[in-house]
Amino acid sequence: MTRNRLRSTPVPGVRDAYTGIDFNLGFHVRAYHLDLSYRVGPNRLDGTATLRLDNWEPLTAMTLDLAPSLRVQRITAQGSAGVEVRVSRFRQSGGKLRIFFAQEVPVDSEFSLTIRYSGTPRPVRSPWGTIGWEELTNGALVASQPNGAPSWFPCDDTPDEKARYDITVTTDSPYAVIANGTLVDRRTAGSRTTWRYQVTNPMATYLATIQIGDYSQLQLSADGAAVPVHAWVPPALRARAAEEFVDQSRMVELYSQLFGPYPFDSYTVVVCEDALEIPLEAQGLSIFGVQPHPAATTPGNASSPTNCPTSGSATPSAWPSGTTSGSTRVSPATRSGCGSSTPPTGTPRCRPASTTRSCAASRRTCSCRTRARGTCSTTACTSVAH
Repeated sequence: MTRNRLRSTPVPGVRDAYTGIDFNLGFHVRAYHLDLSYRVGPNRLDGTATLRLDNWEPLTAMTLDLAPSLRVQRITAQGSAGVEVRVSRFRQSGGKLRIFFAQEVPVDSEFSLTIRYSGTPRPVRSPWGTIGWEELTNGALVASQPNGAPSWFPCDDTPDEKARYDITVTTDSPYAVIANGTLVDRRTAGSRTTWRYQVTNPMATYLATIQIGDYSQLQLSADGAAVPVHAWVPPALRARAAEEFVDQSRMVELYSQLFGPYPFDSYTVVVCEDALEIPLEAQGLSIFGVQPHPAATTPGNASSPTNCPTSGSATPSAWPSGTTSGSTRVSPATRSGCGSSTPPTGTPRCRPASTTRSCAASRRTCSCRTRARGTCSTTACTSVAH
């Protein structure tokens, strides 16, 4: 509100000089309640996002960030303390959701917006390549740093605007869903399972993530550890992950000694089956990909979690920053030798859809896979202008 602003810094104008995206001015989002339904095969997302807000300026209209691949069907509003808030119309353009009110919302009002939307989520373009929601060989992940959150939910995608989250995801029962925060409920009905997570520590939108895949849980910390540490890994990689991530709990203990107590209830590692490409920090959670085994020259040979020097250790300046670094997404063109520019040998698995992947570190783009399921090909990166 006007006397209790949540930002830790002043609003620097009307546009973010770093991302080049216009700010959403005049309000704070205090909490996001996301109720999502996702089908892996067709990459179909249906969502209802309920945002709890208060405004530090009178509002006749407001904007949120939402990718064009997700279309809004309906928006309703609910006021409080005798203030009526009603949405008259809305429209989407240029990555913004513009909401118009039937009458001016007085300053210092508390109200909520419920937004129903759906579509085929995909990464959004940015100066750093494509970021946000991404399909995997057998599932999906979210890697939003620094401004990819609109690829999966309507939000005020500004790093200095933090909020609390309640994230519910329903998907096909063979798949697990991992998100920030604490798993508070899991229910199966028919062939689908609903997972609910709560985040009580305020979190920036780009740090919000969900991971969907064929994962099983692996405990990495001793019973009774001050900070429980566990991993979600593909069943075929459990033994290798237990070996390569054995020091994760000691890592948390060391950083707690160096930078102060770890601020979250637990720390989670996710290992997906795909080779990943760009650095990712998520609140309380790190994501790793797999590295083709040196002997993997034919399909089906073993892979192991990436654990090169740049991906196996976190270097936060202080825990309260809200991130627990420690994962590095690495392109197939650079992961084969932990820095080598030679593409990996062998035939990678196909993703459900064709893709052009960005090599952020080298400013190149890799066309790494072809669409035909089961008949992939790998090509070297070619330089492109960004």
